[in-house]
Amino acid sequence: MCACVACQMRAQVQMTDSVFAKVPRDVLPVLDRTAKLDLLDLYNCKLPAKAENSYGGQSELLLKTADFLVLRTSEVGTWQMKLLENQHDTLVMVVWCLQADGLHCEAAVYDQQWRTYRHVALPQPQFDELFVPSPELSDDRNQVLAAVLRQMPVVMQWDDEGKRLVCRLGLEGLSVEDKADAASCTKPLFYEWKKGMFYRVEDEK
Repeated sequence: MCACVACQMRAQVQMTDSVFAKVPRDVLPVLDRTAKLDLLDLYNCKLPAKAENSYGGQSELLLKTADFLVLRTSEVGTWQMKLLENQHDTLVMVVWCLQADGLHCEAAVYDQQWRTYRHVALPQPQFDELFVPSPELSDDRNQVLAAVLRQMPVVMQWDDEGKRLVCRLGLEGLSVEDKADAASCTKPLFYEWKKGMFYRVEDEK
C-alpha cells in the first residue's frame, strides 16, 4: 500500500514538472523552456532554484508540490500554477500578480493543450461580502472607507499550500492610515475546488 501511494505521489509531481515545462511563452513570457527546465532540476536537487529570465533579471521557483507551483518572476511579480482535477482530465489554473502602485492579479484556466478553458466559473465575490463595517470605527469613517475600498481591486491568489483560493480586497495601494483601518472592516473569502467547481468554505484557521 505504501509503495502504491509513493508511486502515485511521484507520478503527480512528475505531472507538475511536465505541465510547467510546457507552459507557452504567451502564458509565461519571462522564461524560455531551458530556464524552466533549469529551475525544475535545481529545485528537485534541493538547491536554490534561480534562473535568469528574459528581461535580464532573476526568477526563482519557490514551491512545487504534486499539484501546485509558485514562481517569483521578478522583484515585483509572482506566478502560481495549480492543477485542477476535472472528471477525466486535469485543468491548469494560472494566477499572476504584479506589485506596482498596489497589487494587481489576473487568473485564467487552461486545458492540457494550453487553450483557454471557459467552462470554469471563477469566484466573483461581491463588495458587501468582502467589506463588513467595523464596530471599532465611527459610522462616518466606515462610510469613507467603503467609498475608498470600492475602488480597490479584488485580489485572487492561492494560499501558501495551494489548498484554497483566497479572494480579498487589495489594500496594498492605500495610505498607511487607511490600510490600518481597512484591516478591521475587510475579510477574505475562501474557496476549494471540488467536482469541477469552486465552493465557498469557511476559514478554519
